[in-house]
Amino acid sequence: MDTNIVENAMALIRKHEFRQARELLQPAAEKGEAEAQALLGQMYNAGWGVPVDYEQAFKWWSRAAEGGSADGQWGLGLLYDDGKGVPRDSKKAAELWGQAADRGNVKATVNLAFLYQEGRGVERDLKESARLFRLAAQAGEPAAQLNYGLKLLYGEGIEQNQVLGCAWIGVAAESPRTKGSGFAEKIRKQKDEAWRELSANDREKAEKLKKEIQSRLKTD
Repeated sequence: MDTNIVENAMALIRKHEFRQARELLQPAAEKGEAEAQALLGQMYNAGWGVPVDYEQAFKWWSRAAEGGSADGQWGLGLLYDDGKGVPRDSKKAAELWGQAADRGNVKATVNLAFLYQEGRGVERDLKESARLFRLAAQAGEPAAQLNYGLKLLYGEGIEQNQVLGCAWIGVAAESPRTKGSGFAEKIRKQKDEAWRELSANDREKAEKLKKEIQSRLKTD
């Protein structure tokens, strides 16, 4: 098991100690440990302490996916969807993200939701897109919370519910995961715009629902 290796490497990455993280991951990845391979692939894809190298990212993410890593499947899907290091193939990306999403990978679930929303690599299916955004939103992913809220707000692929939609957008706007980021500011602006359209009574309902959702997320 490479759980401790990956956790320690992630701690180093968060401190921008990339060389030490790679030195920790490389031996484990070369021994065939899938999660170490997945994180090493991400380092090459993102350029964390190394030049961006999509061939290396493809190599390690492919091995990780073959070894059963959902993060490896997610990363490999990114390369296929963007056409980086491999010919662009959104259908292949959808297959990989579907496999990872079935195993609970939240990042893959969000990416797959966007594919269904856009009809890219899969037949356009707004109902399935809304379902996937809901799953990722309930797992605490801010981008999914925003998009699920928008689906509810406009009744796109789901029964329209403006109050609940505003509540989910409010949850996304207050997510600790985006604190201090430009994305957080973008969500706050969308939240303010959406909540302005509600009556005073509906704003109170949305605020209550928002707090209920936040409470559930904390206890999950």
